Amino acid sequence: MACLVNRDALVVVTQLATTLARAAPPPAERRQRVAVELRVGILLEGEVLFSGAPSRSRLSDHLNEPSRFLALSRGGDLHFIHKQQVVRVAEAAAVARIAEVA
Repeated sequence: MACLVNRDALVVVTQLATTLARAAPPPAERRQRVAVELRVGILLEGEVLFSGAPSRSRLSDHLNEPSRFLALSRGGDLHFIHKQQVVRVAEAAAVARIAEVA
């Protein structure tokens, strides 16, 4: 039985590390350690994987691209996060500083 899902209703789709061994991960020239806060209150920390022209090599450039999902590698798993569900993305170093102040 097939199940169709409205992709705009998705928050996160996760590909477990056990299945990644059988599938090629998405190509990524750059990795940026971040914390991603979602509208539903979940905080995911990991590495954002992205590629692009040298003139568009910043994380903010990638976040503003028209692609619908953001790839986040975490603990061997690969999470595809719907960009419309993202409240905030902070570099991991900034998150550590915020935690120290709290």
